[in-house]
Amino acid sequence: MMARILFYVPSSTIGGIDSYTKLMLHMDGVDNGTVFTDDSLIPRTINRSGAVTKTGTKKFGTASGYFDGSNDYILTPESTHWVFGSGDFTIDFWIKANTLGPDGSWLNYGDGYLGKGWSFKRNGGNQKSTFALHPAAALTITDNESDLTGVWMHIAVVRSGNTGYSFIDGVIKDTVDWTGVACTDPAFGRPLEIGRIWLTGYGYRFPDAFYMDELRISKGIARWTENFTPESGPYTA
Repeated sequence: MMARILFYVPSSTIGGIDSYTKLMLHMDGVDNGTVFTDDSLIPRTINRSGAVTKTGTKKFGTASGYFDGSNDYILTPESTHWVFGSGDFTIDFWIKANTLGPDGSWLNYGDGYLGKGWSFKRNGGNQKSTFALHPAAALTITDNESDLTGVWMHIAVVRSGNTGYSFIDGVIKDTVDWTGVACTDPAFGRPLEIGRIWLTGYGYRFPDAFYMDELRISKGIARWTENFTPESGPYTA
């Protein structure tokens, strides 16, 4: 009988840029650059207003995206790729921030006031940062925004079956039961937005200034359900 050879694949090498990757923003560019490029396998147009790339502060590559909290944002058009239904998904990115600010959102699709889509947002006025899969129970990202100390942190949110997970630097922060919850299409032409959120009846809201790097949105896969080691470099195909 031939001996079986078992190979161990460390968690930090799982994933990358693959068919599940619907958006991949390395945020690379020149200092004060105005071009943001999607490096997923089927790239899409990225529009911007105010936001720039900064070479002096970055996690990987040549630059990161900088959003100064004053009408700075980037966006890409509405797509079924952002509508997760009841299926698995993973959103992960590196961020350097201090707070979200009142009603701010780093990354948003839809409108929480209408109970559709999803967003990374402050939970009311209590300094708690959350990921809301509307209209489900929210996942905690930080219990208090003083946890965001202006250092680079890897944040990931995952849905696997009926369970939602949030991670900071690869360590599980929170889990929630999403049984029977489906992420629905906002159905009114909302784009995927980075750096601002639309609140019906209130208009646009912007977070405090932040840097973002290596943003990846994956649909149809739960990349992590246990503690893991974040990648030590940019994702590649």
